Amino acid sequence: MDGLSGLRDLLAGQPIADLLRATRRVGDTDAEKALLQSSDSTYAQLLEALGGFYRDPFGDSGGESRLVALAAMHSFDDINGSLVRAGLLPPFQMPLA
Repeated sequence: MDGLSGLRDLLAGQPIADLLRATRRVGDTDAEKALLQSSDSTYAQLLEALGGFYRDPFGDSGGESRLVALAAMHSFDDINGSLVRAGLLPPFQMPLA
């Protein structure tokens, strides 16, 4: 089994509703809106930390930036997992410069 033909074979006969899930981009509740906002702010924190790491990967600030980036990645994963379980697409909004 290879490539797209293999995927088609695996999915043959499956009802479309079992394969796709409708998703939303806008939160309906305050909690969903807060998760979307948390995702955006954590993404911005992650990008900033990675920038700090790559500016000075072997210096003291690079080590601190690495730790901040790893913590942000874990938080980002948790937040976006919660969004997906609620039927929301993670936003991945680029922070304003």
